[in-house]
Amino acid sequence: MLFNLFGTKKQPAAETAQPPKAQELPKPVKTDAPSATQALALKELEAAAARPVPEVPAAEVAPEPTPVPVPEPEPAPLPEPAPLPVTVSSSPPVVPAQTDNIKATQEDVTAAYKIFLRRQPENQMVVESRLGLSREKLFINFITAIEFLKYPENINLILQTARQIEVKAGQALKEEAK
Repeated sequence: MLFNLFGTKKQPAAETAQPPKAQELPKPVKTDAPSATQALALKELEAAAARPVPEVPAAEVAPEPTPVPVPEPEPAPLPEPAPLPVTVSSSPPVVPAQTDNIKATQEDVTAAYKIFLRRQPENQMVVESRLGLSREKLFINFITAIEFLKYPENINLILQTARQIEVKAGQALKEEAK
């Protein structure tokens, strides 16, 4: 026997525990007929739809006031920037002395493989064979490689770039002639 704090007898849990009875919920009533509230609302809607809409004569409608345009102050004109001098010559561009001594590093050669040929170099020998080249020669070496030119989009890229250079050179010559 078990006792609680107040000294009354308590029966063991095994004797008092009974499975809970399932409560039966009332089943919903299904009908096709609308409820009284729904029927009343439906009648009110039908009555409102049947009423004629009163027409307001045009004379009674107040015309909307037309807004008076307020002129905006004109912004001060900006001074035109001075044109940049563009020189085009048939000789190769002069490379500043600072970049003359910049030679391709191992990282440059590996990056060129990834950018232009879309792959890693096949071995260290091919990287070492290009070390020390000027960056200009490294660039030319990769964009003229058969492996680079086998992708049609690369050929299109080179052609589009050449067209843009030709157009810009022609514009520069026209401006120079003025």
